[in-house]
Order: sequence, then C-alpha cells, then structure tokens
Amino acid sequence: MWWGRTKTPVLELKKEREQQAPEKRKEEPVLPSSGPLHEVLFLSRMLLGTIMLYNGWPKMKNLSSTANQFEEMGFKPGAFWGTLTAGVEVVGGISILLGIVPWVAESLFGMQMLTGTAWKMGPAKKDFSDYSYDMLLLVLVLFLLIHGPDRYSMDRLLQDWMGYAAEPEGPLILSTYASTEDV
Repeated sequence: MWWGRTKTPVLELKKEREQQAPEKRKEEPVLPSSGPLHEVLFLSRMLLGTIMLYNGWPKMKNLSSTANQFEEMGFKPGAFWGTLTAGVEVVGGISILLGIVPWVAESLFGMQMLTGTAWKMGPAKKDFSDYSYDMLLLVLVLFLLIHGPDRYSMDRLLQDWMGYAAEPEGPLILSTYASTEDV
C-alpha cells in the first residue's frame, strides 16, 4: 500500500516482466501513464544543476577565500573541505545538467546539504531562514534520487542506445524506466 492505494510494488512488477518472454515485455506497461513526470524531472535536474554551478563557480574561482571561510566555520582543514565542496558543486552541477551519472552528484550534494543544515541548526545556531534553502535543495535532491534520471538525460540515452543502466538499483532510486518502451 502506498499512500492509501494498493499497488504492486515497482520492483515486483519489474521482476515479473523480466520473467516474461521478450516479445510480451513491450506490450504491457508496468506503470500507468506517468503524465509529465519526465518533463518535471528534466526541469528539476536543470534547476539543481544550475544552482550548483551558480554557487560552486565562485568558490572554485577563489579557493583560498573558500578555504578561509570553511576554517572560520570550523570545518578544518578548510582547504580540503572548501575544495571538495567547490568540486562537488561545479563538477556535480555539470554532471547533473548533462545527466551523466547524476545520482552520484545528487548523492554527494545531498550529503553536503544535510551537513550544512545540521551545522546551521546545531553548532551555528542559525535561524530557520538561514537553513531553509539547504532543506529545499535536499528535498529536491531526494526527489531526483527517488525517481531516477529522466528520458532526456545522457544516462537514459545511453541506456536506450547501448542497453545498459548507469544508475544503481536500490530502494532510494526507483527507476522511471517502467514504461512501454522499456525493460
């Protein structure tokens, strides 16, 4: 049961489809029409990647200033944490924008937002307005991780072209590949 609706879990449906003969797999959809899900995922991915690049590029351009800021916040050594954060935001932002293994960048950025939120709520004793943005980005990351890459991502195009899945199977990443043209 998922939010009051009784549905066969997606992973069970995928297992049933794998056991079917290949000619029957493409005839029956696993899930009902997802509506504009792929478009929403695409826009969410573009938004997150842009935000990451927008915030990461200034950090990358001036790593010494970034290191000093991290030292002042108590993240020592500041050069390590500042460079790591800048790298996750810039390289991860590009990865998410292109859709090349976006789950890796999303996971790293999600950990970064979780750490930032916990630090602002705890030792820094910041107001809600100071960490609410981090929480919104964390929710956006979780949304993208739960639904997996959209049909416009490079991972999806490679999967369709080469027949491989770049994202891991798991409870957090429920593939949106459950449609009539997949599996």
